[in-house]
Amino acid sequence: MNKNKVLDYCTKELRVSPEEAERLFKKVSKYEDIYSEFLSWIDNRKYTNGITVGGYSSEQIYELAPGLSGIGVYNFMVTLRDNPELAREIIQSGFKTQ
Repeated sequence: MNKNKVLDYCTKELRVSPEEAERLFKKVSKYEDIYSEFLSWIDNRKYTNGITVGGYSSEQIYELAPGLSGIGVYNFMVTLRDNPELAREIIQSGFKTQ
């Protein structure tokens, strides 16, 4: 399942705690299609127009919010699938956080 690859990325590159890395992993691995594309991103560091969720590809999400980390882009795709209304509000706000 390549869990260690994701945990290494989170702890070594993003410098988050092992607990936070586990939380990020749990979310990004919720859907096989999103997780698979994220694993490809870890290897290639390229966003694609592969899958779309709610009308957005990972590349489009990154263009809208270039400050997001790779896992942030793909976890936002999970949010788009799980809670499209909230995700659209976040997009419309320009990815501003409270």
